[in-house]
Formats: sequence, structure tokens, C-alpha cells
Amino acid sequence: MSFGDSYEGYRIVGTNHDYPEHYSVELSEGSLWNKPMEAVIGHNVAQELKLGIGDTFFGVHGLTSAMEAHDAHPYTIKGIFKQGNSVLDQLILTSLESVWHIHDHEEEAHHAEVENQKDEKEITAMLISFRNSMGMFQLPRMINENTNMQAAVPAYEVSRINNILGTGTDIINMIAFTIMIVAGVSIFISLYSNMEQRKYELAFLRTFGATRYQLVLLVLSEGMILTSIGVISGFFFSLAGGIIASGFLNEKIHFDMLEISILTKEIILMVLVLFIGIAASVMPSVEAFKVNISKTLSDE
Repeated sequence: MSFGDSYEGYRIVGTNHDYPEHYSVELSEGSLWNKPMEAVIGHNVAQELKLGIGDTFFGVHGLTSAMEAHDAHPYTIKGIFKQGNSVLDQLILTSLESVWHIHDHEEEAHHAEVENQKDEKEITAMLISFRNSMGMFQLPRMINENTNMQAAVPAYEVSRINNILGTGTDIINMIAFTIMIVAGVSIFISLYSNMEQRKYELAFLRTFGATRYQLVLLVLSEGMILTSIGVISGFFFSLAGGIIASGFLNEKIHFDMLEISILTKEIILMVLVLFIGIAASVMPSVEAFKVNISKTLSDE
């Protein structure tokens, strides 16, 4: 792969046909590139930039449109990938020769003595696979120690990122569970103090034929309603936060993280919160069960 240029913030990657095959992504229309300056664009690129087969565009240095443009070398779109939920959705693929062609001409424009230039076709990166696990451990170390290149094993790098972010994630989880416990205590205090103020009403309901179990059910229902409102509000607030964050990332780096779905862990979390709400309602319910009609009415 050779890269460094972009168009409207989307990377232009020079590569071969093995790269899209690696992601098992098919074309929705058109064909793959067959000669220099032909390009195939990802699904998101086509949707966001309103590009189609036969359209042309000019790449620029770097990832911003403010950089120098290659005005003399237009790309022609030959194909569009289907949406594959992979990095290809965000890329513009072309041949390695396209990248070499553009930069070779720029070198000729900036250097008077063309004969002294090195006739080397450089690449930025290679994606390779190992025949065995021993190669995965030895080859990257050998490259990093003995050459000016840098080798990285994706699985190892992802593991390092998880280890780095793991502490922060654990802290956030602890804060979340602390908030849940505090919320449960708040529900308990609210129900308990509310029940103390409404003892006369509960005793009055008993005189009209309400049973003890109906009073218990009434208090439990209040706790469940409060908890359910919290669960539903929390879900929609988190969804709104995800939409805002996704819009920001999509605008800045063309990364769409939004996926509107309910995960199994979220369902477990909701059930846990409801359980905390029920647990917080138990003691006020017991107090409602033990309301003394004559004593309460006489005190009032």
C-alpha cells in the first residue's frame, strides 16, 4: 500500500486487487481499476460526496483540502464498493502506479536534473501473514531492530490499547455502579420519607377496604415507576450522546460509530437497575404493611 493523499478528507490508498479481496467486499457497481488514475470508492465515500461511475476528482497532499492539490492528474471513478462495515467504506482505492505516477511527475517539476533521481518505486506499508506463530514473534522484532522500517502485529497492538484503556474503563464502570447504588439509596429515602408523610392516607385507604397487600403493592409500584423512568431516561440520554459523538467523529475523521441496538449487557444492566429499585422499595413496603389504622388516625 502507498498512501499520503486524500480527497475531501477520505484517504486515497494505492494498492492491488488483493486488498479488497482480503475484506471480502464486493462491488455494487462498476469494476476494479485496470490502469493508472482509475479509482474505486467505498460506500460511505460515494454516499457522502455524491460520487458515481465516471466522475473525476483531484487528490491533495495530506488529509485536508487546504493542502496542495494534484490538479494535473485527475482520478476517474471506475467502481463503488458495497457497504461492508469495514475500513473500505471510508477509502478510495487505486493502483500503486497511480501514486507513483503523480509523485514522479511532481519530482520532475521540482528537480532540473532528472537523470540523478533514483528510479525507486516506494510503498508506505505492507500487510503480510505469517506461516507459523514463530514468524509472528521473530520477524517483527528483526525488522524493528535491524532496519529503518517499523513492524506491528495488529493483535498485539490492539491488546496494548485495551490494556492502556482498561484502567480507564474499570474506573468508569466503578463510577457507574456507584451512581446506581446512590440512585437506589435515593429511591429508598424518597419512598421512605414519602411513606412517613402519607401514613394517614394509607390508614384512610385501609378504612375503605384496602388490604395490607394492596398497600404494599402500591408502594412497590411507586418504586418500580421511579426506577423505570430512570432506566428509560438513561437509555435515551445515552442514545442521544452516542448520536452526538458519532456525528462529531463522522464530521472530523469520517468514522461512523453509531449502531442503534440493545446489547445483551445493556439488558442485564437494566434488569440490575430494576432489581435495585425493587430492593429500595422493600423496607417502605414493610412499613406500609405494618400501618396501625387506629393509632395513625388518632394521631392525626
